[in-house]
Amino acid sequence: MSQLTLYGPLLDAAPDGMILVDRDGQIVLVNAQTEILFGYGREELLGHDLEILTPERFRGRHAKHRTNYFGQPKLRTMGTGLELYGRRKDNTEFPAEISLSPLETDGETLALAAIRDITERKGMHDTIRESEERFRVALKLSPVVVFNQDLELRYTWINSPVLAWANQDYIGRTDAEIVSGEEGAFLTAFKQGVLDSGTGARTECAVTFMGQTRHFDLTAEPLRDSRGTLVGITCACTDVTPTKQAATERERLIAELQDALAKVKLLSGLLPICASCKRIRDEHGSWHQLELYIGAHSEAAFSHGLCTECVREMDSDHLLC
Repeated sequence: MSQLTLYGPLLDAAPDGMILVDRDGQIVLVNAQTEILFGYGREELLGHDLEILTPERFRGRHAKHRTNYFGQPKLRTMGTGLELYGRRKDNTEFPAEISLSPLETDGETLALAAIRDITERKGMHDTIRESEERFRVALKLSPVVVFNQDLELRYTWINSPVLAWANQDYIGRTDAEIVSGEEGAFLTAFKQGVLDSGTGARTECAVTFMGQTRHFDLTAEPLRDSRGTLVGITCACTDVTPTKQAATERERLIAELQDALAKVKLLSGLLPICASCKRIRDEHGSWHQLELYIGAHSEAAFSHGLCTECVREMDSDHLLC
């Protein structure tokens, strides 16, 4: 009994398409999954060139690769770094993952190809890539910087080098190594708190770099893998320095205004004044000349002169004399 006959039931149990080809590229054995995958009956494939299952645009290249493989047969993944496709009987194509391994049988070296349809996986990867690209474009001109840090709080990824220290080699380093001092200690303690509690938090922090202090609104959230295991933190950071500076300037102006208002003296309430001499009585019962009292209790200043009526009265008195 030929060894190939023994391989048939074993290959039929495999979940992937399994194809045995000889050095000339002719198909000598296929399993049931290959029939399902490509839409051919077994008898339609046996004795035919393997290229029947390859899109026409790849057939010339595929024959060369096959020849090279038989020159050094070994277990390997076919087309590493390339996109491979299979061609069905109805001429439709599907993305494929293909592994090759040599098989010695009946004194002859054959190549066993394991073929898997990765349409679903490729669709997921394409969706993820599109999502990442939209994410990158959305954040390209955004003032928000997003970055990840691992369980040791070392930077593993950042979307844009906007942070004050980002011009340096920040990947693989911690805040304490980049910023140091009290500022680095504050950032480390805040983020470690997120890791320890497993819940997100938000704070405002200051970072001084190359003599310039910037203020940031920082949000940190736990970062978990697909199994829910904590693997680090993901952070969103917005530079709020202009807002902070505007608030500081506003507070300064308000303080100056309040100080100026505190120095302004206002007269209010009922002032007792003599009907004859026009002197004013203070809260202690003492009488003061009008201009002296007002000058002491307000910012008003006085200059002396004569009103029109007084001038006429003085002129009349001179005439009578």
